Order: sequence, then C-alpha cells, then structure tokens
Amino acid sequence: MPVASLLRKVKVLAARIDTAKLDEWVENELSGYKEGNEIPAYRGPFRVEVLGHFAGPFGSGVQNAPIPPVCFPEKLRDSDLFYLSFSQPIVELESLSKSEKPLHASWDADSIAFTNLMIERGDVRAYPSMGLMQAWRQISPQHLQGIVDTVRTRTLDLALAFEKISPRIGEQGGPVPEREPAQSIINNIYGGSNNLAIQSHDVTQSASVVGRGDESGLLAAVAATGVEKAEVEELRQALADDRAQAGGSDPAEPGPKVRGWLGKISLGTASVGGKIATSAAGGVIATLIKSYFGL
Repeated sequence: MPVASLLRKVKVLAARIDTAKLDEWVENELSGYKEGNEIPAYRGPFRVEVLGHFAGPFGSGVQNAPIPPVCFPEKLRDSDLFYLSFSQPIVELESLSKSEKPLHASWDADSIAFTNLMIERGDVRAYPSMGLMQAWRQISPQHLQGIVDTVRTRTLDLALAFEKISPRIGEQGGPVPEREPAQSIINNIYGGSNNLAIQSHDVTQSASVVGRGDESGLLAAVAATGVEKAEVEELRQALADDRAQAGGSDPAEPGPKVRGWLGKISLGTASVGGKIATSAAGGVIATLIKSYFGL
C-alpha cells in the first residue's frame, strides 16, 4: 500500500482518539513540512556529495567535478551547501525514490556567486584559474527509499503498540484510550517534544509587529528566533552602514550590508540557537526584514 494511504488511515485514527500531536505529524508528512517547522531527523539534514561545472580561460573547463567541503573555509563545511533536508510531501519522496538515476538539488544563484567571490579572494581553493558555473548536491534514490521506509515502519510500530491497548482502537465506535498511555506511545514513536511547529506562534507574531523603520522591534524579533547576540549586533551595524550610504535615511529596500548579513543566515554560517531550525532561519528572518522595509 502507498505510504500516503497508510497515513490517511492514521489521520482517521488521530481524529477518533483526539490526538493533536499525531494528527500534526500525519499532516506534515502528507502536505510537506512548512518553512519554520522542525524537520524530523529521518528527513535530514544529511551530508551529500556535491558536483559542479567549472570554466576557465581559453575555453578550458571541468565537467561533473567533485566539490569537496575541504576546499571551503571551515565555517562553511557544515553549511547547507553540503547538506540536504527533505521537507516535501511523502508522496513526492516516494515517487522520486523510484528513479533509476541519481537526483540533483542545485545550488541557488546566490550560492554560486558567493562561491566565485570566495574563489577570487582565495578563500576557496577548488580548480586553479576556474570559476564555478553550476553546482548541485547529488542524492541517491535509495536515500529517499530509506525515508519512506522509516515513515512506513513508524506507522506499523504505532499500530502494533495501540493493538496492545485494544485491538479495536480507532474503529468507528471503538474504544477511546486513556490519554496518558496513548500519549506515551506517541511520544515513544514520534519523539517527546511538543514543539513541532516552531514558527507557528512566537515568530509569526514577531513578524507581524515589526513596523516600517522600527529598528528596535526588528532586532528584538530577530533575537527571538534564536540568533546569537553578536549576530544581532552585526545586523544593527549593517542597517546603520546602509543608512549612511543612502544619505542618512533608510533605503527603500535592504542594502548591500543587510543583504550580505542575511546571506550568512541563509547559508547556515551564522550562529542560530534552538528556537528555530537553522535551515528555516533565513526565510523567517527575511520576512522580518521585509516587514521593516515595508515590503
């Protein structure tokens, strides 16, 4: 049976026994994990192989060349450049897992440009006298099969555990288990944390109260996401530098200093604490900054 069909059965079970945590997990698996939601460990992040095309002078170049993390500064070796998480709906992952060829997840244009800038500075040592034209993270279909199998196994574990309480649990008109043992089973299988939707309350509310030009509100909201104090201070300085470059007033949109600071967050090179997953920080903080500029 397709995993999505199994999960829909679990969704019915969650509704009949009134278990919000289980229903939330099923909904995330069926619809995909939204930006700001913590992704389960079985979905990543995983270190993956990175390949790319390089071009040099006089028509020289290298195709499908490995890009090892050791070529980059140490602070970037554990960034999203070399890691990948899978937030897509389970039905999409199940379909992709049937591919007969390796799958690719391309670096975005900003990452390519940032890498070439570091090559020019000598901070990245890859292929001498060559610039990076394209790069991608390579994924094995078997890797996705493992994710799908994990979801299937968790569903089976849940069914077997509930069967010990009552063979008719979840049936129409069947018994409703006591909340404590049911919650214990769910926590054992899906984890004990109740904070799956990290963004859903505090961060979203912070984004909504940041008015145009409200610098103190912006810095407080960014700090509330878990960004370290030194990084928040760097954002304050970036705002001041862009303001000075624009003649003393805020520019109409984020200036080069603020964009550079946000790039660090998006690449995972800045210090982000535990209130929000690092992989999600860029999108949430970008929303706060856009709000500050009235965008």
